[in-house]
Amino acid sequence: MEKKLRTPFKWAGGKRQLLPILHDLVPKTYERYVEPFAGGGALFFSLAPEKGIIGDINETLMLTYKVIRDECDDLLKHLSMHQNQEAYYYAVRDLDRLPLYDRMSNVEKASRFLFLNKTGYGGIYRVNKRGQVNVPFGHYKQVNIINEKVVCKASEFLNGASISLMTSDFVSTADRAKEGDFVYFDPPYYFGSERNFTAYATRFTLYDQIRLKRTFSQLNDRGCYVILSNSDTPAIRELYSDFHIRPVEVTRLVNRDTNKRKGSGELLIMNDRLWQEKQLKVSCAAK
Repeated sequence: MEKKLRTPFKWAGGKRQLLPILHDLVPKTYERYVEPFAGGGALFFSLAPEKGIIGDINETLMLTYKVIRDECDDLLKHLSMHQNQEAYYYAVRDLDRLPLYDRMSNVEKASRFLFLNKTGYGGIYRVNKRGQVNVPFGHYKQVNIINEKVVCKASEFLNGASISLMTSDFVSTADRAKEGDFVYFDPPYYFGSERNFTAYATRFTLYDQIRLKRTFSQLNDRGCYVILSNSDTPAIRELYSDFHIRPVEVTRLVNRDTNKRKGSGELLIMNDRLWQEKQLKVSCAAK
């Protein structure tokens, strides 16, 4: 399966490296694409489905998706004003500490989000207890802040396809999936420590991982095709032991020291319907 579009976001933990493997696992045909943890949407944009539901609890992220779709020209104009300079970065980052932030337009908020996303360290989205972005400056010599071609193609796609954008908890997004839909979960990963769940829009705890497993099982019973990505830990392996687990290795690029960017284990978990389709494909190919 050939990649159709690039994501306009730079996203820590994004699935660009895994796209060839994920493409091989995606069902041959499905009704709608559903992704309850949108993030940077690497798989979503690479598949460019005709129909889909994309959701995330991160309000500013989903606002940016909508601005890319609805106000692309104004967004590009505003992006052109940004500068890849440290003092400027912190001035823009700290706008959410000021009353001014609530009066900013949707275009201004989306432009700020994309600017911080591209020039902040590692494509990380992290907030403090007050919900204020606290990612440090990335010190990148060259940054394509505007990324006009990619943003325009993403806007054209979102306007041409039947894609619903939701700002919601993953359960609410997944509840809209029906039999024959393909659902891809890429949640905050579990590493065995609660402190790993404080960095995103909200805390994502072990309890939430258990809620997610319950939702995964419900979608399986509903007749959906489902894939879930997560860390390769004993807890996750145990949680999904009744489904079909495929270990993979990726290199994470967040560490500043390139010598410490070692491969890390991840899991791709498939539900019964998807697994049966893939086994049938292997069986037919062997004949």
